This record gives sequence, structure tokens and C-alpha cells, in this order.
Amino acid sequence: MEVNYQYHDVDLADIWQYERSLFSIGKSSEQFAKDLIEKIENVIIKKGNPYLATNKYNTGDREYDQLFTTHIKDFQNSYSDFKKRFNLDYFFTNDYCFYFNQQIIFKNTNEDFYFWFALKLRQYDSKLIEIKNFLNSQLQFNFKNNTNELINFLKVIIRQYKSEFLENRIVETVDEWIDQNRIKTQNSTKGQRKIVGKINTFCLKILKTNSKFFEEPETIKKYHKTFTQLKKEKFISTDTSYFNFVAIFKNKQVFKNQRIMWVGTKKELQWFVKYLVYDSRKVEVLKNDIWLVTIKCFIDSEGEEFTIRQLRDAKGNLIQRKQLLEKILFHL
Repeated sequence: MEVNYQYHDVDLADIWQYERSLFSIGKSSEQFAKDLIEKIENVIIKKGNPYLATNKYNTGDREYDQLFTTHIKDFQNSYSDFKKRFNLDYFFTNDYCFYFNQQIIFKNTNEDFYFWFALKLRQYDSKLIEIKNFLNSQLQFNFKNNTNELINFLKVIIRQYKSEFLENRIVETVDEWIDQNRIKTQNSTKGQRKIVGKINTFCLKILKTNSKFFEEPETIKKYHKTFTQLKKEKFISTDTSYFNFVAIFKNKQVFKNQRIMWVGTKKELQWFVKYLVYDSRKVEVLKNDIWLVTIKCFIDSEGEEFTIRQLRDAKGNLIQRKQLLEKILFHL
């Protein structure tokens, strides 16, 4: 496959086509290909659109039935030969037929973004000079010009996949980009206000005297109930994991793809934070850093980072929602 080096999106269809071409010329192992196809199928089933449906078969449309019959026959014939299966453009579930070549764009809020990003990155092995443009594009559109966040992200990518499928020359080129941009960042951030102390997220006061607090059955019960209600009442995304939710109370670093997606209003997020810090007094007082810390814990419903001004100056007076939120948080 001829790579389009100017296409910088982490796109499932683009990744699929490239990985299939590597496998066809023997540059990818069968085990890796099997693991990959399973991952791709799971994503497409969850986020893609089916092309054929079992319940529409044999309902009078001869052209539809003929296409369905041909597809299912070829799919069944590929069971005993993985190369045939990997060369097919589609796959079947019990109910549907899906095409692999579906454009599904991964953002850094997506689960397993690290993996898909690394696969996209390895496409530049044959033209290393384009890696700089790819990373600059990702910095702008996926990391909102937060250079430190992208640098930390890339370090994890290299550590995770260097021995698996990232060639040394790709790693070296990425390291050069990191070194160049680390210097730029250090120069550009001089004089900017920073969080005072080692504050990553909110921190429950009780953790100072009880480090096992989140392992206690009663704690798990209370926090899981609160977590469930916040999702039910559309304050946080239904895709939020319980692990990521409790992480924002432990003063531990969380990456952007682990931040909580707040689907309520900005004013509701402001209420959420002020209740925890000032009303309930269950978390450490953050003084002027309250919104900087909030930004480290939450993203908006579009997967974008909040700004201090958005949270500090948020407007809204739907008192019923405030009362509902406080009722949910009261039991923590």
C-alpha cells in the first residue's frame, strides 16, 4: 500500500489497509495479524455501520440475497485459511456483515488510543522525514498544543511498543522531536503560573491517615453508587470507568485519555468541584489552583480540554440540577 504521508488522522480504515499490506508481503506475523483483526472487528462492531443484515436476507430482494450469499460463502471458506480471511474486505457477526474499510477516527480520549497511534506512527518507517509533520499535527489537533502531554505520551508509546513493532529508526526520530520540543517548551513556559506543589488531581483528606480507604468494602459501595448516579443523571459519560472515576480523588497523574468526560454543563462541573472542595471539605483545599486541577481531571463532551476561564466564569442557575448533584455527592 502506498502511504499518504500528508494524512495525519489516526484512522482505522487507513491502519487496516496498511497492516493488511504488511501481512501480505510477510512483514507482519500471523499471530500479530490475528490479534489485530480481533481488535479491529471489536471497534467496528461498536462504532461502525453494518452493510448487510441477516434479517433482510431472503425477503424478496434478489440482488441483496445474491450478494449476501456470495459474501457468506467466501467468509465461511476463509475459516481454514487465515490469509484468505485477512484478505477479505468484510466479516460477519450473527446478525450483520461489516466492511473493514470504515473511517473511524481515534482521538486521544478513545480507549486504546496508544495502540492505534503507534500503528499509525509505524507507517512513517519508509519516510522518516514526515514524522515531524505527523507529530506537529497531532500536537495541534489531538493534544491542543500541550507539548508536555504529547512528550509524556510518546515516551509511553516507545516504552510499550519499541520491542513489539516500532523500528529503532522511528524511535530515534521521535526522540529527536521530543528533545527539540522539550527545549522549546522550557523556553516558552518561563514566567507562567504553575500549580504549587505536587498536585495532579484532587486528594481526599482521609487518604493522609488511611491509605487503604479505597480498598474498603463500604468505600467501594458508596463511591460506586455515586459513580452510577452521576452517569444516570447525565453528569459524566456512560463510557466512564469506575477505576478512572476514583483516580481523580487520589492525587495521581492521569493521562488525557483517562480523564472523566463531563457531559453536564460547565456550571454543573463548577458546582461539582466547589461542593467537594468548599462545602463537603472532603478534599484538600486547592486555593488558586482549583481550576488547573479540574482541567487535569475532566474533559468536555467533545473530548476537548476545558479552560480556566470557562470553569471559573461558567453561568447557569438551574437550581434543580444543583440540588440533584449535591444530593448525589452528599453520601461520599
